[in-house]
Amino acid sequence: MCRKVFVSFLLFLLFTNVQASDAVRINVKMNNTSLREFFSYIEKNYPYTFMYDNTDINDKQLITVNEQNQPIEMVLTNVLKNKGIKYEIQASQIILSKTNTTVSESNRMQTRKNITGKVLDEKGDPVIGANIVEKGTTNGTVTDTEGDFSLEVEENAIIHISYIGYLPQEISAAGKNILNVILVEDTKTLDEIVVVGYGTMRKRDLTGSVSSIKSEDIQRSPVTSLDQAIQGKAAGVQVSQASSAPGGRVMIRVRGGNSLSSSNEPLYVVDGFPVSAGNSAGGNGTAQNPLATLNTADIASIEILKDASATAIYGARGANGVVLITTKRGEVGRPKVSLDVYQGV
Repeated sequence: MCRKVFVSFLLFLLFTNVQASDAVRINVKMNNTSLREFFSYIEKNYPYTFMYDNTDINDKQLITVNEQNQPIEMVLTNVLKNKGIKYEIQASQIILSKTNTTVSESNRMQTRKNITGKVLDEKGDPVIGANIVEKGTTNGTVTDTEGDFSLEVEENAIIHISYIGYLPQEISAAGKNILNVILVEDTKTLDEIVVVGYGTMRKRDLTGSVSSIKSEDIQRSPVTSLDQAIQGKAAGVQVSQASSAPGGRVMIRVRGGNSLSSSNEPLYVVDGFPVSAGNSAGGNGTAQNPLATLNTADIASIEILKDASATAIYGARGANGVVLITTKRGEVGRPKVSLDVYQGV
């Protein structure tokens, strides 16, 4: 019997406290005050006690409160909003603790947004695998097979777009949710033209070993023959004079000799037509060099094919390498006349 009376008394006290808690209305008006001063005011004027860790309270955070006839829950919710502190009311005790997300992180999450877009090249084709990175961070993604991408970034982030062979771009995401980017090819080195056996191609598409000598390189020194134009200007190419007679035969070896009995001369191709340079396997060295009649001032470029890719184009004739000679041709515009004179004894 006594036990039942005691339990009933405890339930009565608890019910009374709950009713008292619900019945308490807060009236507070404070300007530019700290959280500690606010807590002290509530404890002095109302039946509540605050429990918290001193390190969780930032005294530099000033608040302004103007609540009239409001329950304690609403007052605390308004005061602690965006302060990184949560509360729990147990009877007359209010327990304060830090939230898992700090104020700065909460504000940062509120300012993030999702950016979508498409990356195309100058022809309008999608760029697959382009890098999309939020500048200054490791946050990034790549474009899909359609050139589309989606990335969550800061409101005022700088988006860095890059792809191999194209000029990188940086675009501000401020006030934008959709980005359509057109990448421009980096033409500094990719579009350099190299002459090969079957025509011309861009240097980035060339996989064989090629040495190129331009007309500007030939004009820098007063040379009078093809061998002098090549000598010392191409790696792996050896040039020697086989005859001391004027216009005598020269020997050109691409990466050394390949045979003891057959000719080691490379194949000469002038403007697409093979030219015989004579037999260098033997003889008395008096054979004339047909390339000696070619004026070096008329040469636009010289390309030397030095690897096995030459045989894929010219067959067995290119086994010792191929020397491609392209002469100058007419250009659109006004006629120009130039005169080069060299004299010697």
